[in-house]
Amino acid sequence: MKNLSRKNCRNFTLRLIKVLAFILIFDLTLELLSSTVFSKRAATQYKNIFSKSYGYITEPKNSIDIALIGSSNLYSGFIPIKVWEDYGYTSTVISTPKQTVERSYAFLQDVLKTQSPKLVVIETDMFYADIPIKNSEGKIQNDALRQLKKIANSIRNSAFGDDLENHFTIFMFHDSWKNLKKNAFIQSLRTHHAVSCEHGYNFNKIICPIEDNDRMTITHNTEPITNENLKYINKIIDSCHSKNIKLMFIEMPSLTSWNYSRHNTVNRLAQKYNIPFFDLNIKSNFDKSGIDYANDFRDTGEHLNYYGAKKVTDFFTKEIINTYGNIFIDKRNITEFKYWQQSAEEFKEKYNIE
Repeated sequence: MKNLSRKNCRNFTLRLIKVLAFILIFDLTLELLSSTVFSKRAATQYKNIFSKSYGYITEPKNSIDIALIGSSNLYSGFIPIKVWEDYGYTSTVISTPKQTVERSYAFLQDVLKTQSPKLVVIETDMFYADIPIKNSEGKIQNDALRQLKKIANSIRNSAFGDDLENHFTIFMFHDSWKNLKKNAFIQSLRTHHAVSCEHGYNFNKIICPIEDNDRMTITHNTEPITNENLKYINKIIDSCHSKNIKLMFIEMPSLTSWNYSRHNTVNRLAQKYNIPFFDLNIKSNFDKSGIDYANDFRDTGEHLNYYGAKKVTDFFTKEIINTYGNIFIDKRNITEFKYWQQSAEEFKEKYNIE
């Protein structure tokens, strides 16, 4: 009986060792892949949106003046090359589809490892990521597709999901291997990559005419931000304040994910922390920006096209200058930043624009 018990104990120990060995090998494999071909640096070699969202990794150290962080309506609406050509300021857009506030915080920590931006711009649409939009009467719109997407993304966009993907980036990029550029693995091992000419912007010339809706009917109502999102918003604010980095909030024009109640909540939050907030859905700002519903969106109203992005970039950059202009210098005649002029020329040639 004792021999049988010892045998069972040995068998259990062997099985446990095998399981632990498998977990160790699996973890090491994930670490290796996540630090090479599926790394954030390798992502700049993908033929998809990740190549732009992680473009900041290829920027020379401490070369960026303005870092803009948020979800997809940000990478559709702000053009760093235009800011460079008009003012000589350097900027980068750090943005992915359905980006959460927690992931944005992780992006901020990552970019601050190599950059010392004078200004961080936070796009506020993500404060309400995957929360159904309400109409002017406060009723949730009957949008079955949005509800299904919310369920499908609930796990991925959870705190655990973001933590997992931020550490093991293979989970973020696992389905992108088919889109790798030629020799991407070799490129991922190099310490230097060519700087992306988009600097995070996602170019699109599609025109989808739309009509205004009642999203911005004036109300005194507010729509709460979840405690989890507030926690990471506060972390973002604290990180910037600790490094003496200026902050601004922006809400891009959006007919499908924004309303006046959300504006009221974010406006109060901005006032609490003395952060300038520019909501381009407010009629006065929308009109001043020159946005045209017939020509400046690429879909049903959530994302701007190139024509709309030019207008928003011009309008918002002027607001940045009016607010913080004295902290930037024109770098167009500085030798170390000549690559930005090369980026501008490459951008124009790549997208056939003047």
